[in-house]
Amino acid sequence: MDPYSETSDLVDISRFDTHGLGANYKLRRHKFEHLADTGCHKARSDWVKYIGPLTEFGGCNHINGNFSAVVLPLCRPDRLELIAYVLEFAFLHDSVLESENTSPESEVQAEAGLRLLYERCISRLLQTDEVCAKKIAKTWKDAINTTTKDKNVDFQSIEDYLEFRMIDTGAPFVEALMLFGLGMSLSPQEDDALGHVIRPCFAALALTNDYFSFDREIEEVDTSTLINSVAIVMRIQSLDIPTAKTIINETIQKYEREFLRRIDEYKQHKGPISNKIEQYMEAMTYQISGNLVWSLNCPRYNPDYRYGLEACQHEG
Repeated sequence: MDPYSETSDLVDISRFDTHGLGANYKLRRHKFEHLADTGCHKARSDWVKYIGPLTEFGGCNHINGNFSAVVLPLCRPDRLELIAYVLEFAFLHDSVLESENTSPESEVQAEAGLRLLYERCISRLLQTDEVCAKKIAKTWKDAINTTTKDKNVDFQSIEDYLEFRMIDTGAPFVEALMLFGLGMSLSPQEDDALGHVIRPCFAALALTNDYFSFDREIEEVDTSTLINSVAIVMRIQSLDIPTAKTIINETIQKYEREFLRRIDEYKQHKGPISNKIEQYMEAMTYQISGNLVWSLNCPRYNPDYRYGLEACQHEG
């Protein structure tokens, strides 16, 4: 019996050209995906209302699935819309942080709106689940501070870069949202013990984002300044794009395998584990497969799949 069939369906990942990634991972898609789309639409409408015109895509993907629906398929339906709203705002906010073309006037104009929507997100999360919301607030703040502070660091190795990128890409932030969606909190002892287990998951997620967003980013930023693992490998090893992408692909596969190995190792050493920890680990594996399949054709990374910003702004 499928223990998660109430909220999501298993999807055959072999249907997708995953570039050799996601081996031995299962894929699920949320049955209440329309709630995730609604959350995205509301966030985008609020962005236009309080901040300004939309210039970026977020989590919507009408082919392979909304980001929240495939990355967080075990989420409680009553929390899915709010999570998708928060993630959509975070996607858009991230684009503002990384932009170098905003004028001082537009920055001042947007600052009040950004603060308003951020505080609204945190308030709604706190009202729903105070314990989980506090972890979301901390990890979100860490991600924003890391992106802002380390924007111009000249990384000398992929390992150094990953220390930055795992936080910058929001992996702990999405993990905190996942826990919120499950209505689950970890004790400090559980958090500490599981930190070692999920580290390669965070690394794989960060590098997967780089691998699939590189082609879009290279059109906007020169490789000499681009903060992306593909560009960093190109600079450090004097490689062309195809060779650098192959190296990153192989590195992702290494971290994917290591994550599954650490899960098995944890289970062997701990003996029978609780249903809570079993569900937590299962949910983290779906982040790998969901992020991968979403990235294949999401409009955010793939211009060929874009259909107009307004199409993802309003409910159809």
